[in-house]
Amino acid sequence: MESIDLSYIRSVADGDEELVKQFIEIFISQVPEFTTDIVNARKTSDWRALAAAAHKAKSSIASMGLDELALNMKRLEMLCKSIYIDTKTDNDTMCDSIKAQLQTMPDELKSWISLNKNLNAVDELINFYNLRVDFAISELKNVIDKS
Repeated sequence: MESIDLSYIRSVADGDEELVKQFIEIFISQVPEFTTDIVNARKTSDWRALAAAAHKAKSSIASMGLDELALNMKRLEMLCKSIYIDTKTDNDTMCDSIKAQLQTMPDELKSWISLNKNLNAVDELINFYNLRVDFAISELKNVIDKS
């Protein structure tokens, strides 16, 4: 499993371990909301909401130094945006904005989406999130307990 790298939040906290602990507690308290939003959006195939939920979770995940999980949340976000564009039939002003975002993605991410544009990939990324975030919470609780 990916290890947690708290160097970013430690630098923001400027050595204040109590503040680090508070950042960790905030992250842990946010995870159920992230998970609920992701699960509900997937159940209803609301690709735009799922992309938004992945985006929202990604920033907090990255701040905890979970780089692989943050990368996969970015993949989930952009994959869902791509699926949303493909399935949209009516005029939606967001489509142009989303298309522009998809066009400016790094080539590596464009290639990954091109190879993985299917619902199985969406579900695999969500499963990866569920496994890794549960592991991260366990590890972060250990950090809190040791401080």
